[in-house]
Amino acid sequence: MCYVKCAEFIGTILMSLSLTCITINILLFFPNWELKYFNEGQLSVYVNCLPGIVGGGLMVFLPSLYFVALDGKDCCGCLGHENCGKRCVMLTTMVPSAVGLMGACYCIIMSVLSILKGPRCLDVSGEWNYPFATVRNYITNHRLWGMCVKPPHITQFHLLMFFLLVGFGVLEVAFLILQVVNGAVGGLCGYFCTTVKKSRRTNHYDLPEFHCNLYFIFY
Repeated sequence: MCYVKCAEFIGTILMSLSLTCITINILLFFPNWELKYFNEGQLSVYVNCLPGIVGGGLMVFLPSLYFVALDGKDCCGCLGHENCGKRCVMLTTMVPSAVGLMGACYCIIMSVLSILKGPRCLDVSGEWNYPFATVRNYITNHRLWGMCVKPPHITQFHLLMFFLLVGFGVLEVAFLILQVVNGAVGGLCGYFCTTVKKSRRTNHYDLPEFHCNLYFIFY
């Protein structure tokens, strides 16, 4: 049953990654650990896009719950073939995997765009805007960070949080792709790692297992 065990392991990791992304996105609402910037509507538009809460968070967390709960699912045995039913379950994991991939990619894309645009802050001219939106090398040129006056240390905070979201989003994509492969192999090639031969009486109601796989795919 290594395919299911692998899916459960991947689900556990994805659950941890998604909860971490949610936490990071929540922290982004509190620059300098203050709520007033959120209340005043002075946060970056990309924070309000919720890349960590929705994308790398809920859209990955919900599929991870499905993966963790795989053990025991059977697809009703698939016309009486228990092993085939379990193969069907493995194939169904590709659907939540695709949902998770979309969420993780959304998290990565929004985070990268936010890094490129920079934080929204009160600049030296006394206006709230994106002073780094047209500055390409602000990430490595620390001298430019002084262009943001408030919130204090917002540039460092902004870059740290969104780089973390990118990193965790990439990890989510990697594990979700691994689960797509695991689900395809487990569903099409077999549920068990080892072949267990059982002698049983055949009759006209029995269907060979390869036929059962074809039945699931085409019907």
